[in-house]
Amino acid sequence: MYAQASLLLWILCGVMIPGNLINSSPVEFAFLGSVQNPLEFITYSFLIFFGIMVFWPMLLFGMASIQVRATVAIGSFVFALASLVNVLFFSDDYGTISRLLQFDNPELLIPRIPQIVIPIFIFIGVIILSVFLIKRYKTWLLSSILFICLVATIILSVNTVREINQEFTVYAQDKQNDFDFDDQRGPVKPVVSLSRTEKNVVILFLDRAIGSFFPIILDQFPELRTQYSGFIYYPNTVSMGAFTLTGAPAVMGGYEYSPDNIDKRDTERLVDKHNEASLVLPKIFLDANYKVSVFDPPYSNYQWMDDYTPFQAYPEIHVEGLKGKYSLRYKNENGDGDNWGNDYESRLIKRRLPMYSLFNIIFPVLRPLLYLDGSYFLLDENPNLTNYLLDSYAVLHYLPKLTDFAASQNTYTFLANDTTHDPAFLQYPEYRPRSIVTDRSTPLDSDTNFDEVSRLHYHANVAAILRIGEWLKYLQDNGAYDNTRIIIVSDHGRDIDTPAFADFSKNSKTLGYYNPLFLVKDFGAHGLITVATRFMTNGDTPTIAIEGLSVSQDNPFTDKNLFSVIDKSNVNCYFSGSSPDKHSENSFVFDLKKSFSVHDSIFKEENWAQINP
Repeated sequence: MYAQASLLLWILCGVMIPGNLINSSPVEFAFLGSVQNPLEFITYSFLIFFGIMVFWPMLLFGMASIQVRATVAIGSFVFALASLVNVLFFSDDYGTISRLLQFDNPELLIPRIPQIVIPIFIFIGVIILSVFLIKRYKTWLLSSILFICLVATIILSVNTVREINQEFTVYAQDKQNDFDFDDQRGPVKPVVSLSRTEKNVVILFLDRAIGSFFPIILDQFPELRTQYSGFIYYPNTVSMGAFTLTGAPAVMGGYEYSPDNIDKRDTERLVDKHNEASLVLPKIFLDANYKVSVFDPPYSNYQWMDDYTPFQAYPEIHVEGLKGKYSLRYKNENGDGDNWGNDYESRLIKRRLPMYSLFNIIFPVLRPLLYLDGSYFLLDENPNLTNYLLDSYAVLHYLPKLTDFAASQNTYTFLANDTTHDPAFLQYPEYRPRSIVTDRSTPLDSDTNFDEVSRLHYHANVAAILRIGEWLKYLQDNGAYDNTRIIIVSDHGRDIDTPAFADFSKNSKTLGYYNPLFLVKDFGAHGLITVATRFMTNGDTPTIAIEGLSVSQDNPFTDKNLFSVIDKSNVNCYFSGSSPDKHSENSFVFDLKKSFSVHDSIFKEENWAQINP
């Protein structure tokens, strides 16, 4: 029985828990420094827990007396079964976790009363059951329970490993075919080609950028008012989805791809409708003889990175992944410590994975203690890790060098970027990534309405706005500003404290999900940034992109006019799971407790109403 309990804990902690984490997005754990296949992380955890749960305990068990062995065997049964119960039934939804095993919203770790009481009662129940069966001389039942749990855990773990390897194999092939690594030794090679004489339409898609942070950023950096000359800021804008899965389709394809309208087409797969949305504007501009470029299309083919399957039917469209390509170059040019090393991130994941497994098997009431602000008691590690953010930030940093003006025809460029999605504290006052940040100041520091998570997101938002401002100045200096229409938009916000809803009596954080950034500069526009207060959604992006141009106004896949389907009389904003596996194949599954409808003005609390079933 003791051996079965040890094996169960070994497989549970060494394979099943880290495997489930990595299987949620295998590509994010691939090609990190010297680690190519994410299964290398599981192998490391597997070996660590062989020593912790099997080798050393069995060695000590063999040295113990018969009486001690009997007691330890019963204790191991209780511990193993309680650990499995905690993993399977009390993992709860702690929100988004990064590949560095840090939660976006650590406040969700604070357990509710049922999470505190029920696991403890189950633990006590297992002890009582064990004692009862032992007194009845039915220890074979305990062994049988462990055997069944062990076999089930092994089957689930093997299946998870298989799924990870399958997805990695496909991703590695796509990466080999499509990903051209940056040559660190030479100059940055331009990939964004604009024209100085013809029209350019550019959409900068900033995942999770917060709309109501923008005025604060302008006040902090007045020079941005010149760099963002001619822009219109739309503060009264909502997103129709809380995550990329539900928020991005309307940004790319218009109102036909709102969550409501996507669900009306219930005989088609969600992934197909998402892919269709991502092609609407590229196809419209391609048919009008524009040079079309798409960089890092969001959630393309329901993969986080480097799956360009939807675009294969249109070889004339240039599609490329930039995320992660320039991180090492940035580290080499701005290095100030070992934390920038190419293997630092993979080493940290290896160290944290065993702690993450322990985090999952203990009682929920103890998890915030073990998490310890994301450090997992690895106190020698730098708690402010910017490596994840750097994959996207470096693209914006080098965007001027990535841009040339060689195009001889009209151009359309869509560039998605995750700088605002992967926040980290940056070095004040430049808000640039450093391995060791000595000053985290923000204008929000003196306002008690904004917690640390809000300030963290502010850092990422101001960094993105500053780097884009430098790119805008580059366009101005090179005579390619007046002939360029630029839309800066996000697919959704985040459940943090935001200026937009600071005075609301309830739901202020939840509504932060629906507070996207929306900025537009038209051809020939100049002057100070203006504020337009009319009610908008980020689904207005496609019609603004094509308005007044000699291009089709019809969706090339449905033949419906993009302008004719606009409906903002009452906009539904849906909360749901962030990944496709939380939904059915053809339709979304919404959490209506966090879903709202809104009309006219997002700043009036009475205009928001919870969506009823």
